[in-house]
Parts: sequence; C-alpha cells; structure tokens
Amino acid sequence: MSWNPNPQEPTPPPYEDPQQSYQGYQYGQPYSGGYSQYSQYSQQQQQQYQPGRWGRLGYSSAEDAAIAAEASAPTSSGLPASVAAALGYLFFWLSGLIVFVTEKRNRFVRFHAMQSLIFFGLVTLVLIALRIVEFIPVIGAVAGFLDALIQLLATVGWVALIVLTFVGRHIRLPVIGDYAERYSGPAGPRF
Repeated sequence: MSWNPNPQEPTPPPYEDPQQSYQGYQYGQPYSGGYSQYSQYSQQQQQQYQPGRWGRLGYSSAEDAAIAAEASAPTSSGLPASVAAALGYLFFWLSGLIVFVTEKRNRFVRFHAMQSLIFFGLVTLVLIALRIVEFIPVIGAVAGFLDALIQLLATVGWVALIVLTFVGRHIRLPVIGDYAERYSGPAGPRF
C-alpha cells in the first residue's frame, strides 16, 4: 500500500505498467455497461435496414438492378459504360438522342441516354413556353421567375447526373425514370 499524506482522500489507483496488455473492454466482446441497450438497438436496425430505390446499394426492382449491373458491360462505341452514359447528358437532350441512337447493346447507357432525352426535352419545351408567355405584361413577371428557377434547377441536375453517372451510379429520376426504363430496351427488331 502506498503512503497517503491526507488520510481523508482516497488512495490513488496503483501504477499500471503500459507494457501489460489492456484488460478492459475489448472490441467485439459484449459490453456489460449501461449502453448495452443501444448496441442491441443498432444491431436490430442494421438487420432490418433494406435500402429502397434511393438507397446506396439497393434497387427498387429487379429491372433497376439489371440495368445497374450493365454499368461494366461493353458498349457499342467501345467506351466504358459509365463514360458513354455520362456523355448522354453532356449536351442535354441532343447528346441523349445521339447516344441513344448509336448505342445498341448496353442497357445502362441506353437508359441514361433516354432519361436525358426525356428530361432535358421537357425542360426545353417548358422554357420555350415560358419565354413566349413572358411577353404578356402581368403574367410575364411570374413566367420570368419560373424560367430562371427552372434553368437553375436543370443546371444543378445536369451537373449531378453527369458526375454520378460517370462514377457508375444508376440514377433514376422519379417519374421520368419509369418512362426511360420502358423505352430503353435493347435496339433491334421486336417480335
């Protein structure tokens, strides 16, 4: 026992040798402290987690999973699928049309080219309609505001789609993705 100059204070713990192995809680062993309920909860949550359409690894349907699986398949142009799909977004609906017409084999590339064609085609039509309406005196101010807002959102979406598709992610826009999936089947005769 060590000498304690003040008998009213508790004795400090004995000196621990840093060369000895740690005898406390070890990683992977059950913890008997007060936080065990939280570790059990997180284990249950991890088992129950099943990512959906927007999940990192999961897809909403077998069709989405099949399209995403072709991200590494060969393409008609010889480019990697992620590069060809990103090129489908590069010049908005025009590049989507060119990539869709030229790609015959890869469903991942065809899907993103069709999604680009539909999305940016609709954005172009809406912007043309708003610019026509801008000449009406009272409604023109609202149309001008909507025009600027749609251009901003479309630009942000354009950059995000190019980058995420380039890294190989299968991005499916909410309503447009359904139509793109329907019309992006393999090219060739259908019987």
